[in-house]
Amino acid sequence: MTTNSEIIIFETRESMVDTFGNLWQDTARKALIHTGRFMVALSGGKTPIPYLEALAKKIPETIWQNTHIFLVDERHVPWSDADSNYGMIQKTLLNHFGISESNLHPIPFEKTAELSAESYENNLKQFFGDSDFPVLDLIMLGLGTDGHTASLFPKNAALNEKVHWTTSTKQSGIPHARITLTYPILNAGKNVIFVVEGSNKSERVKNIVTDRKKKYPATHIQPVAGKLLWLLDKDAASEISD
Repeated sequence: MTTNSEIIIFETRESMVDTFGNLWQDTARKALIHTGRFMVALSGGKTPIPYLEALAKKIPETIWQNTHIFLVDERHVPWSDADSNYGMIQKTLLNHFGISESNLHPIPFEKTAELSAESYENNLKQFFGDSDFPVLDLIMLGLGTDGHTASLFPKNAALNEKVHWTTSTKQSGIPHARITLTYPILNAGKNVIFVVEGSNKSERVKNIVTDRKKKYPATHIQPVAGKLLWLLDKDAASEISD
């Protein structure tokens, strides 16, 4: 691991969820002091659900009022679809407190994934300005058993995108096309947090965290000036914790 990286291993999900909530709250308060707003990008899938549910109960309303929520990636489906990341985030987090619609930045569902990516990038540039890659205060990432993160899959053309903020991607064996933030935005983040659970991820965690195998997309998440944090349950960390 590099000097701006840290690994924390947990015995229980409860302690892992609690730590993530504390990190969120601390990061948010620092951002609000410095800039008046807290900008965060969330991932989808099943792993984030208990973490987001806990945030809905833990984080004060005053923080939510100044929080802007973006998506790391999305499946090319309507938000009402059961596979939608934004739909999951709505159910587990956003429906449980009041937050202005202007603070929510989902990935638009357009006719094609390519058009959705283009529309999302335009929205981001309208919000941040288009001179530099935006710096998000906190980015929550997961890890696939194939070593992918966000919707950046092994050997996919999306891995080579260095100019656009977003891109569409299609991977063999994955049912939906995807829209994802690209490496430049992910690596511009101030706090990039992987949340990984399960023994089925343990070998890949070792490949990425210890062995630094470049064939896995998650290995290339290396914040330029920010901090990289791995939150691992004991099963996911079993091959690096001996």
